[in-house]
Amino acid sequence: MKNLFFGLILIASYANAQDPIVQAIIDDVSIDSLIYYSSAISGEFPIDVDGNVVTIASRNKNFPGNAIAADYIEQKFQEFGLTTSVVSFGTTGENVLATQLGILYPNQKVVVCGHYDSMPANGTASPAADDDGSGTAAVIEAARVLSQYQFAYTIIYAAWDEEEYGLVGSNNYATTAENNLDSIVAVINIDAIAWDGDGDKLARVHTRDIANSVNLATVAQSMISTYGIDLQIEVNNPGATYSDHASFWNHDFSAILIIEDFDNDGNPHYHTTSDRVEYFDTTYYGEISKWAFATAATMAVPLSGNVGVFEQAMEDFVVYPNPANGVLHIGSIGKEPGNVNIELLDVAGKQVLNLNEILPATIDVSQLPFGNYFLKLSAEDGAVCFTHKVVKK
Repeated sequence: MKNLFFGLILIASYANAQDPIVQAIIDDVSIDSLIYYSSAISGEFPIDVDGNVVTIASRNKNFPGNAIAADYIEQKFQEFGLTTSVVSFGTTGENVLATQLGILYPNQKVVVCGHYDSMPANGTASPAADDDGSGTAAVIEAARVLSQYQFAYTIIYAAWDEEEYGLVGSNNYATTAENNLDSIVAVINIDAIAWDGDGDKLARVHTRDIANSVNLATVAQSMISTYGIDLQIEVNNPGATYSDHASFWNHDFSAILIIEDFDNDGNPHYHTTSDRVEYFDTTYYGEISKWAFATAATMAVPLSGNVGVFEQAMEDFVVYPNPANGVLHIGSIGKEPGNVNIELLDVAGKQVLNLNEILPATIDVSQLPFGNYFLKLSAEDGAVCFTHKVVKK
């Protein structure tokens, strides 16, 4: 079974409420790290790769720098404590993968990806800093930041090879995923995110009516207002098929592309020897990275350290078990029993439950679909006194 069922776990209601872990992830994003990784793989300075000092002049598949870049990316993933693998395909192709296992649903995957190969097909100068050194660096930075937290779903950090030659690397992965009946919740493809020539802060999310890609784009769009990210967003639907997200559409997985305004403000250095870091809009680059990371973290469902083991308490209330299967218990701590209004919102923000109860209360959630919900408790005067994310397993 692919994501036709689990893809319904789009967290629209949750996405519209700030999660402190997602906010912490956004706050942890370092533009210095992003620029460093982009510069390292685009040949701005020598780097240490497996004990050898090298300068990556080109990441084109026909030149040695491509394989060196793959080794560097894997090395960075390993530094963050992730389990890595390099999947070979064709004659020289190599996809670099890192896995962060989900705590609750390790077989369900959120894929955060970009392509590391470059154009033009030049061995002495093919820096490809924006396309897609910027996206590859963002995937590395996502691994650095998100690996510090726990998530319900497994996160796959992927750097694809041979995108420039027909999306070959990502198609290899997506084909294998379909053949293995993998369940992929979401694919967030990051390709060319550091050019803003006109300074309008416009970025785009490409989607199509395939699996739950449209809802995934809606979640991505909601991150801007929810977390105050300094971008303007436009949705392309039907989206373009010129990057690696299209490989997943071709296999009926939910996927989006996050990209600069490639439609109307294209980078004039695209696919030339002058696509260098010096032309980056660093502020814009940082904001798009925050946007992509917030989307990925939201889809992977961030968890506090005791989720699934002990009840979760906040202020004067406790909710357990969480995740819930049959019943959900709601209690108060150190207070006299009193009436509260209990609301449960589904992934579309629709109210699926509305009760007035005296705490402690027990709610039957056995008939609710699997997924994520937003619990809200209100006092008799209507004042909201407690909000919490609830997972129905």
